[in-house]
Amino acid sequence: MATTWSGSVIARTLQRYRCEGESSHARIRPREPSPEDGDQLPNDEPLVDAHNALLPPDAFHLPVGRPSRTGSTAPPPIGPGSGLPPLPARHGGEPVAGQAGAGRVRDMRLPALPFAVHVSRRAEFGHRWARARSALLVAFVVAPLIVLGMTLAALIGASGKGPAGTGTSVVALALVVPSAGYLLWFRASGRFLTRTRYWTVRAFSFGLVQLLGTIPLAVVAGGAVGVLCPVVIALGVLASTVAAARAHRALFAAADGAPAATSLPLERDLRIHPPRLYGTATIGADRLSWSLKPRGRYGFPGALVAGTVPFGEITGVRVDQVDEHTAPLVGPGVAAPAGPVVVVSTRRGDAVVAAKDAAEFAVLLDLRLRLAAEPGWS
Repeated sequence: MATTWSGSVIARTLQRYRCEGESSHARIRPREPSPEDGDQLPNDEPLVDAHNALLPPDAFHLPVGRPSRTGSTAPPPIGPGSGLPPLPARHGGEPVAGQAGAGRVRDMRLPALPFAVHVSRRAEFGHRWARARSALLVAFVVAPLIVLGMTLAALIGASGKGPAGTGTSVVALALVVPSAGYLLWFRASGRFLTRTRYWTVRAFSFGLVQLLGTIPLAVVAGGAVGVLCPVVIALGVLASTVAAARAHRALFAAADGAPAATSLPLERDLRIHPPRLYGTATIGADRLSWSLKPRGRYGFPGALVAGTVPFGEITGVRVDQVDEHTAPLVGPGVAAPAGPVVVVSTRRGDAVVAAKDAAEFAVLLDLRLRLAAEPGWS
């Protein structure tokens, strides 16, 4: 039998449920503070400021406040929005305080330099050397080792191919081993720090010799080896050339005369009209030198004319213009070409250096002279 609800009964029931809901909501809702509360929190707990006033003066560095009602012992949050300073950065287990400490950490992370640098450019050349070192490793170590590995694979593939295999193997070994060995020695011995020019030319020319030495051997070997060896070696030569160019640009980019703050030799070509002669001028670590040689003898002894002026004897550097009628001699029967030249004043007289980009060369020389007289080299 269905139960019949009258309208008055339904109304009283809904009213009771609504009152109970409001009462329940009042029980769980936090009480809003009122002006009558004064400086007291519920349960008669003091405010944070009043609580801090009870502590001794040397305790204000501690995180203080109203204790948690849950009894949790979790540490206060650290970071933005927490009201506490962030934790200091750490290096090697020791705290680093302030910007000066952070700068010391950055310097410690820089790689050791194989050349001297003035303190004003130490951080800059630390980053430069980090880039150049990786590129030099690719150009003069990784690429030659790849070529040697491919040559060995071609030798194995050509073995047993009769006189053709023997002949091409001898040619390949005669061309590949000395050229790859020279590139490895050039990097490992530190020679690249004294012969700072033509890194790209060295990488490309010696790599080309290696490629030409392995092509006949790869043709005799045939098969997959005959195809892969020349391709891999060609890619290795390309990578070596690009890496050498990047390494040289990273170290010797003349932004604001930066290379003058190092002990690296700065070489420039001389403007010499006779095509049979080749001249270079070098700003060294403690002296200026120049030489005239027969063309094609770069890096070999036997200069026709050579000059050296220690930095201690230089009293001034300037750029002058000379014409073909009054040009001074830079060698026996060889006059300085018309145009701008660098005039280096010394205690024994003036030395004329007809360097290309004379203005830039004079700026680099003058800056190195001034920095060489200052302390702070390491």
